[in-house]
Amino acid sequence: MKKRMLKDETIAFSILFIMTLFFFFRIIFLRYYFFEDFLYQYYPRRNLLATSLRNGVFPLWNPFVFGGMPYLGDIENAVFYPFNWLLAIFVSGGRLIFRALEIQLILHVFFAGVFMYMFLRRLGISHEGSLISSIGFAFSGFIITHTIHLTLLSTFIYLPLVLYFLLRSFQERRVVYSLAGGFFLGVSLLAGGPQFWLHMVYYAGLFSIFLLVEKGKDWKKYIYLPVVLFASGILLSSVQLLTTAGYTAYTVRESLSYAESVRNSIPFYQLLTLFVPKFFGYISWLHENNVRFWIGGYGAFWETCIYMGIIPLILSLYAFTKKDRRKYTIFFGILALLFLMAAMGKYTPVYWIFYHLLPGFNKFRNAGRFSGLFTFSLLVLAGFGFDNLKKGKGELKPLLYFTGGLFVLFILIFAGAFRNAWSAMVYQKVYSYSLKQTGVALLFLILSSTAIFVYMRYKIKYAYLIPAIVLFIDLFSFGANFNISRVNPDEFYSENRLVEYLKEDYKKEPFRVNARQGSYMLLRRNSGDIYKLELLQGYTPLRLKLYRKLRQLPLNTYLDLFNAKYTIRVEERRMRLVLNQTYLPRAKVFYRWEYVDEETAYNKLEEGYNYHDVLLIGARENFQEPETTGTQRIEFNERSINRIGITVDTDRSGILFVSLLNIPGWRVKVNGVEKKILPVDYAFTGIYLEKGRSNVLLFYSPPGLRIGLILTLLTLVSMIFYGVMDWFRRKKT
Repeated sequence: MKKRMLKDETIAFSILFIMTLFFFFRIIFLRYYFFEDFLYQYYPRRNLLATSLRNGVFPLWNPFVFGGMPYLGDIENAVFYPFNWLLAIFVSGGRLIFRALEIQLILHVFFAGVFMYMFLRRLGISHEGSLISSIGFAFSGFIITHTIHLTLLSTFIYLPLVLYFLLRSFQERRVVYSLAGGFFLGVSLLAGGPQFWLHMVYYAGLFSIFLLVEKGKDWKKYIYLPVVLFASGILLSSVQLLTTAGYTAYTVRESLSYAESVRNSIPFYQLLTLFVPKFFGYISWLHENNVRFWIGGYGAFWETCIYMGIIPLILSLYAFTKKDRRKYTIFFGILALLFLMAAMGKYTPVYWIFYHLLPGFNKFRNAGRFSGLFTFSLLVLAGFGFDNLKKGKGELKPLLYFTGGLFVLFILIFAGAFRNAWSAMVYQKVYSYSLKQTGVALLFLILSSTAIFVYMRYKIKYAYLIPAIVLFIDLFSFGANFNISRVNPDEFYSENRLVEYLKEDYKKEPFRVNARQGSYMLLRRNSGDIYKLELLQGYTPLRLKLYRKLRQLPLNTYLDLFNAKYTIRVEERRMRLVLNQTYLPRAKVFYRWEYVDEETAYNKLEEGYNYHDVLLIGARENFQEPETTGTQRIEFNERSINRIGITVDTDRSGILFVSLLNIPGWRVKVNGVEKKILPVDYAFTGIYLEKGRSNVLLFYSPPGLRIGLILTLLTLVSMIFYGVMDWFRRKKT
C-alpha cells in the first residue's frame, strides 16, 4: 500500500512540476518577466531584505520610502518568512537577482498543487481525482491572477496543508500532527498575507467543527487537537503578530468602512465568468494593445476572478449523485456557496455579516478575494465527483444537463440576447471580443464534456490523463499571458545619471528627495529600496497616518521639515529635479522653542510658522530658559537603516531636532545614557542636549519584538522537542 502511495505521489508531483515549468516557460527560460505589483512593490521590498541580510543587518526600519517607516512591522515585508531569507544568497552587484524572486513565486504555485493533492488524498479521494483537482487549484484563475500579489499567494497555498494535518490529527488522534498543522499555519502568516491568513483560520475553524460533529458523542476526546493547532500557530507567528499589532494602530489601514471593505464585489452577472472567463475582457501586459477588463475599477479582474476550468464544474455536479462521503460533499458544498456569496460582497448579506460580526474583516478590502475559498471548496467537490465516475457510479444526465444548459446559453449570447445587458456592449469592438471569447469557451466545453464522457465509457489505464490535460490546456489558455511582460527589471530600475548624482551627493550628507508630483515621477515608486536613496514617496497599503497628515501641510513646509534637499518641478509636461533652497538639515540644534499641544503645533505649521528658527515642543519640560542663539557643529558618524549616530558640539544647551518621524520604537542614548525623545514640530524627533560634546545614538526597536521573539522561539523549540519525543516513542512501540 505504501509503495503504491509513493508511486502515485511521484507521478502526481512529477506531472504538477512539468505543468508548472510549461505554464511559466517564458518566465523561466526566456526574457519575459512578472509585472505590476510584483515589480513595483514586492521586488524592491525583498531587495531591501535580501541585501540587508547579505550585509549582516536585520532590517527593522526602512528609511528609503515615505520619509522613513517601520520595515519589520509592515507584515507584507515578510521578514521572518524562511523562504525570504534564502534570497540573500541571490544578491549580486548589490541587488537581488530578479529571477530568483520569480522562481520563488513559481515554486509556490507548484507547492499549491502538491499541498492540494496531499489533502485530497487524506480525504480519501483517489490519486486520479486528487491530481485533477490539484491541477485545477494550482493553475486556477484565483491563483494565477494573484501572482502579482506575492504575499497573498505565498500565504494562501498553505490552506490545504494546514487542513491536511488537521484531518490527520483527527484520524490518528495524535498531537504531533496538530503541531505540524500549527507550524504551517504560523509560517503562512509569516509569508505576509494577513487577509488570506484570516480566511484560512476561519475555514480551518469550520472544518474543525465539522470533524468534531462527525465524532458524535466522542467529540470531547478530540477537541484539544484543533485547540493545539490554532494555539501553536498563533504562538509561532507571535514575533510578527506583536510587531505588526504595535505598528498597525499608526497606519491608514487601522480599519476600513464597510463601503471601502466591499470594494471589488462580484456582481451576479459576473458569475458568467465561471464559464466564459474573458467575457468582460482580460488584462495582459504582454502586448501594447492589451484588452482591459471593463466592469469594476482597476484591479477588478484579478480581485474577482472565479474561473477554474470547465471540467471541475462538471465533476462537482457528480459529487452529489451518490451517498458515498455525503457528509463531506454537503459540508464542502455549503462552504462553496457560502464563500461565493461572501465574494459577492455588497450584493448579498453574507459579507455584511462577516464584516460586522466576525473579528478581523473590518480591516481588509476587496470582498472578491473570498473567491479563493470558493475555488478551493469547489475543487474538493470535483475530487469527490471524479471518484463517483471512477467507481462507475456516474450517470450521463448531469453531464448532458450541464453541457446542454451551457450550450443554450452560448447560443443565446451568439444570437445577441445580451447585446444590451451591459453598457460596454454597445461598442462593437467590445461585443465582438465577448463573442469571440464565448466561442473559445464553447470549444473548451465540447473538449471537456468529451473528455469526461470518454473517461466514463472507456475504462483504460491512465485515461484520467485525458481530462487532466484538457483542464490544464483550458487554464493555460486563460492565464498564461497574465502577469507576463517584456519589461526588464534591470532597465526599469537602471541607475541613470540622475541616480548616480544623487548617490554621490548622499555620501556627503543625508537628505531626502521629493521625486513625484501627481502622475509625474522622476524616480520609480519604491525605487529608494533599490538605489538606497531616501524618497518621500513609495508604494504600500500601510502608510503611516502621521505621514499622510504631514502631506497635507503647505508643500514648502512639508518638504523642509522632511529634509527634502531636492524636489521635482514640472513645466510644460517636462520634469526636472531642482534644489530646495530652504530645506532643513537632517539634524539641527534649536535654542528657541515654544510649548504647544499637538493640534496647535499642526495649525501653526499650516499657517506658515517660522520652523527654521523656533521649535514647537509637544510636551512641557523643565528645561532652562531658551537662548536666543548659539553655535553648533554636527557630524554623522553612523547612517544605517536601523541606527543613526550623531556627534554634536554646541556652546549652549538646546534641543536637537532630527527629521525623523516620532513613532513608538525609536530610542535614544546620549553619551551612553538613555534619554527621553521629545515630540517636536508635531511629528518629529527632539532630544535635549547640554552644552558641550554629545554623542547621540538613535536606534529603532519595534514594540513587541522582544516578547514576540521569545514566544516564537519557545514555541518552535517545544514543537521540535515534542516531535522528537513522539518519534522515539513510536519507534519503541
